[in-house]
Amino acid sequence: MTTHDHTQLYAALAAEYAQRSPASAGLHVQAQRVMVDGGSHALRLIRPFPPRIVAAQGAWVTDEDGHRILDFWQGHAANLLGHNPPLITGALAQAFGAGQGLQTGFTDRLQIETAG
Repeated sequence: MTTHDHTQLYAALAAEYAQRSPASAGLHVQAQRVMVDGGSHALRLIRPFPPRIVAAQGAWVTDEDGHRILDFWQGHAANLLGHNPPLITGALAQAFGAGQGLQTGFTDRLQIETAG
């Protein structure tokens, strides 16, 4: 079995990625100062650094450098409706506007209405 050394290729690709994504690269340096390995979840720590996302809509995310990226991951299928679907964000805005908050873990009227 032949093995190949891809060190130079990896270094060249990493350098080009850093050049094309300077904002995400800079934020990764900052993140490494305050978080273990620069993030809160090992699967999100893409090498050499993850894109730092500033917006998400539908199937697309936008990083700090303005790149639109098609999100095939979709939060491990938790975002089956996409990012920030109006069906959900509209209902949340209406609930927040009515004074309902995120009292997670407590029983309330909404729980009964939703189950009914």
